[in-house]
Amino acid sequence: MPNNEPMSREIESTGSEASESSKYRVLFDMLADAVFIHEPDGNFLEVNEEACQRLGYSRSELLQMGPVDIDAPEFSVMVEDRVAELKRSGEVFFETVHVAKDGTRIPTELSSKIIEYMDQPAVLSIARDISERRKAQRQREQKQRELELYISLLRHDLSNDLQVISGSLEAIDMVATDLGEVPSRMLESAEMAARRMAALLTAFSSPEESDEDRLLEIISAVVEHAEQVHENLSISIESDYAPESIRVFNSRLLPMVFENLLRNAAEFGGDSPEITFEIGRTKDKAIVVYRDNGPGIPDEIESDLFERGTSSTGGGLGLYLSRQIVVAQGGTIEHLRDQTGTVFRIELPISNQGPAWVHDVS
Repeated sequence: MPNNEPMSREIESTGSEASESSKYRVLFDMLADAVFIHEPDGNFLEVNEEACQRLGYSRSELLQMGPVDIDAPEFSVMVEDRVAELKRSGEVFFETVHVAKDGTRIPTELSSKIIEYMDQPAVLSIARDISERRKAQRQREQKQRELELYISLLRHDLSNDLQVISGSLEAIDMVATDLGEVPSRMLESAEMAARRMAALLTAFSSPEESDEDRLLEIISAVVEHAEQVHENLSISIESDYAPESIRVFNSRLLPMVFENLLRNAAEFGGDSPEITFEIGRTKDKAIVVYRDNGPGIPDEIESDLFERGTSSTGGGLGLYLSRQIVVAQGGTIEHLRDQTGTVFRIELPISNQGPAWVHDVS
């Protein structure tokens, strides 16, 4: 009798290989990204189902084409250089635009790598459709342009209005006599508030000179201004550090965080609020602890203290905006429970390296 065992094993092996091939084909076609395998300087050798559906070609049509046939004209001229770079480095990552059969342009992120396919060198390219990403980017850019235009218009209008207000206040100050202590203080506060708004508008009109600021100098300037505007405030700054040793990333909005805390103290902290800023640092964080001797935060609003609209008297944007500014800096602000007064702890990323924190203000 003839021995059919070797033939049987060969048939079984062939069947097993076919099964494996079919399984990998299914996985290949299930990928969400388009996948192309092509000769380094020639046509596609294999494509998956997503590539066919995205470009609108059948598999047999794509296998008669190559990368230059699906790239937009302005990108197809770069194919030769990219293939040369791929041969040198073994892998490249770039953006291009594919053109579908119906002419649709598809922004694409392409990752290509040299592989061995059917015992021959080939290129495996994984193509991700980034149309939605590009659309979102265009929308962000449009919103940014609109925001810049709005800010420019707002700055112009506010500047004009502030000039009118400041001129009127100066005129009142010149012609009015014997106003009395309270009206005079009110007039002075209004003048200082107008100057503060003018300074804020000027800050946003001028280019930033540096990418970092000395935190002690920021707070000192805010305190100096607040003591002029709010005569009832008594403010001290405590720190074991020289100004240049605690630098934070430049932000034109950061002073508003400290201004808001001081305005709240002047308005709600009683007749003569006493305030302390304790300033220190760790290796990578600047720490500011604000303390006052006022009545503290009411229990009923503490849990929502940093939410929009939270206030015991209406309004309630100050601490909400303060938190947004601090978070935008990569920092945190929290209210600390205290037996007397109000305490806030602010942490900000530091922009310069320095010694370990030697003055614990926690």
